[in-house]
Amino acid sequence: MTIATSLPPAVRPMDKLEAIDLDFFYGANQVLFSISVSVLERQITALIGPSGCGKSTFLRCLNRMNDTIAGTRAQGQILLDGKDILDPAMNVVEQMLQLHKRLAAASERDRELYQRQIDATDQEIDRLVYNLYGLMENECSVAVELMRP
Repeated sequence: MTIATSLPPAVRPMDKLEAIDLDFFYGANQVLFSISVSVLERQITALIGPSGCGKSTFLRCLNRMNDTIAGTRAQGQILLDGKDILDPAMNVVEQMLQLHKRLAAASERDRELYQRQIDATDQEIDRLVYNLYGLMENECSVAVELMRP
């Protein structure tokens, strides 16, 4: 038990970041196994271990730098302020927000490009929602048609 967890709930700092059963793979090679750790708000946290034990890989999972490496994947959850940053829906929602900001500031020439990207992202959001509810492709088509004006 750490000092922070022995404090009463009103005094204990909140979890700012939490990894829950995090596994990480480079291709078929699993390099992180069921990592679960909480990082408390306003607390100093250190990762200590021997060379090659996965410290840097774990940190790259937290800031999603591993996303830029082909053939990698993470399983489990990484919660930042209670939101799972590995959730695919987080990617498209953030992407949509950024596209709308760019569209608002875009020149007339760039507006069409940003609008096409927004439309494609909107379709991706629809696909994620349909998958969430277990809809088949033909059911998705019916739902889209029903929503048209």
